[in-house]
Amino acid sequence: LTGCYCELSEDLDRSEIGVDMQWMTPSQIISEVTEAYPAKIAIALSYIPIGICMAGTGDYYFIKFNAIDLPIVRIPHNAVKIIHDSLQENYHLMEEKIELVCPKLANFFEIVEISE
Repeated sequence: LTGCYCELSEDLDRSEIGVDMQWMTPSQIISEVTEAYPAKIAIALSYIPIGICMAGTGDYYFIKFNAIDLPIVRIPHNAVKIIHDSLQENYHLMEEKIELVCPKLANFFEIVEISE
């Protein structure tokens, strides 16, 4: 799957936005969870990034890896709240802003169009 493009129409995407995603490479995944938000905090909540939005939003797609069905979600950048205190900045993931794309990874593969 690495590097493949995945497309899903708005009517098949639970978030009703549609999916235009490139599946990430292992090095991209590692870079994202160690260097960028929201992935740096999402990983602690069992979300691992899997895809880059190719529609221009800059948002990433994630799998919730500790859930039995491995749901696919989109985590927008605005789902990160920065809390300032006198000593540092703390980052918080607002889970209510996470967008469900497909409740089961297996179902995603049944309905998505994959190309190279």
